[in-house]
Amino acid sequence: MTDLAVQTYGRPEAAVQMALDNDQSLTDELVPGAELLEVEFENPKTEITAFYSKKEIYPATAITDGESEIIDNNDPCNLCKCFT
Repeated sequence: MTDLAVQTYGRPEAAVQMALDNDQSLTDELVPGAELLEVEFENPKTEITAFYSKKEIYPATAITDGESEIIDNNDPCNLCKCFT
């Protein structure tokens, strides 16, 4: 929901209002195709939303199962090898 808040209102804190107005929790996973009510949010950062729109940027910070498998590591020290 934070991704949508930044994309739509230019501010991550808009996610709180979106969650409340849509009877959701900030940590709920959104169902693809589900409709959310548009919220009234004061002071959106229109320069951010305009930039995202112009560049066709759609924030997506959630990790999918497929991505999780790539980064799963049972040996945390093994990750250090990626930075040497």
